[in-house]
Amino acid sequence: MRRQVRILGISALLTMVLSLAAIFMGGSIYHLPTNQYALNAEIEDVRITYSEPGIVNNTDIFQSERDETTIVFQALKQGETHVTIDYTTRYGDGDTTKWKTEADLKVWWFNLILDRTHGSFSGYDIAIFAITFLVLLTEIIMLWGVLICRRYGRFSYSMVTAGSIAIFSVVLLLFAVYKILNNVVTTFRAFVSIVADIGYLAVLLLIPLMLVLSVFLTISNFWLMKHEGRRPVNGLGILFGILWLAGTIVTLGPLLPMKDFGLPELVSRSGVYVLCYFECLFLSTVACSYLAVRYRPTMCRDYIIILGCGIRKDGSLTPLLKGRVDAALKFEKEQFKKIGKHAIFVPSGGQGPDEVISESEAMARYLLEQGVEPERILCEDKSVNTLQNMQFSKAKIEEHVAGTRYESRKDGSAPEGSDVGSIRHDLIRDQMIAFATTNYHIFRGYILSSKCGFDAKGISSKTKTYFYPNAYLREFIGLLVDKWYVHLITVTGIILFFLVMDWFAGS
Repeated sequence: MRRQVRILGISALLTMVLSLAAIFMGGSIYHLPTNQYALNAEIEDVRITYSEPGIVNNTDIFQSERDETTIVFQALKQGETHVTIDYTTRYGDGDTTKWKTEADLKVWWFNLILDRTHGSFSGYDIAIFAITFLVLLTEIIMLWGVLICRRYGRFSYSMVTAGSIAIFSVVLLLFAVYKILNNVVTTFRAFVSIVADIGYLAVLLLIPLMLVLSVFLTISNFWLMKHEGRRPVNGLGILFGILWLAGTIVTLGPLLPMKDFGLPELVSRSGVYVLCYFECLFLSTVACSYLAVRYRPTMCRDYIIILGCGIRKDGSLTPLLKGRVDAALKFEKEQFKKIGKHAIFVPSGGQGPDEVISESEAMARYLLEQGVEPERILCEDKSVNTLQNMQFSKAKIEEHVAGTRYESRKDGSAPEGSDVGSIRHDLIRDQMIAFATTNYHIFRGYILSSKCGFDAKGISSKTKTYFYPNAYLREFIGLLVDKWYVHLITVTGIILFFLVMDWFAGS
């Protein structure tokens, strides 16, 4: 995703620079909209007065293609003035109508004219199309990044973030383009209002889906607690449903009858987009986790790490752990049948306080019972969690590869003068590694293997349905914690975006 982010950053910067240059270069001319329409009429008796003469000058007044009277001003020098325009329209039958419009105009840097009355500025159409283009560009690049990650099995929090941005960008883009093509956008203030409305609309459109997910999460959590115990982590879905419902009610307050919470407009607009951003993050987490389960690694693996998850009191495998080992065995057998290459199994898991042997040894015994040769089993028996599973298994693989590669030396050591750390990194990088775990745990495996500095592809085993929703939610929370700075920047960016938009719109 780094490549895509760099391309997006450079493109966005270039677009903003070119847009600002175009706005400032043509900023001395401003077309004042009047919202006054006269079909097939001639304009006459035009009288324009200025509270401060010499700031702007009228150069033209005409009927636009939509029959709206448009008044053209040119900047003369920096300053502010109140402009009053009186004119008469004469129709073909001789009838006349008198019109009057007023505007507070300010000439800013580079002779840019700001219209505080109508919330617009000279070159606002360039700014609108630049923002629309950036949204389109963001959609294309983020979608490209997601597809690349899916194709090569690079499941990560970056993929989830890109997916969430792609989900929301397409909604924003479709409605913005629709409004622009239908000539609804006549001022920058109108554009700001449309953007705010799109946020509300997106949240409203997501309510049915989010409601279904929240209800499903809540039900699955009650089911999970019934079968797996009433631990706090098993009730995350219930808490999520409550928080989502409260956030939706507060942010959509202005749209609900008798439920306006009196929030400032900037807070309300920003809050809607922030809520929508996190909703899209959650939906993207679910989608990416599902894609990770459906992904099938290429059959050329050198090592298959089997992640432990607890054993029975007699040292035999639980159904959950047996499913992981069976999935690894099935994959390895298919690989040998297809390309004639065996993989080395790395059962990973230490011994818990209530376990008679380590999880690694229990899995190794089962592998031997299934006909796997002892030399193709590399036990890692010190880890106590998934992160350590990956860390310690990586070290075991590095040691095994190093021993194999330098076995011709009497002491099995690397050549003299070699950088041991660099050698270990090169050794793990050259290996084709997979990890086997339960399907709801696959995405977590991708994240942690990446954190440990090596690339591994997931092999999933099936489990009970009620594990899924809570697993997705845990990954969502993990995303929030792991990439907190990204989300902080995003939320800050949303607020700053509306601050800037409101300033230019004269709100």
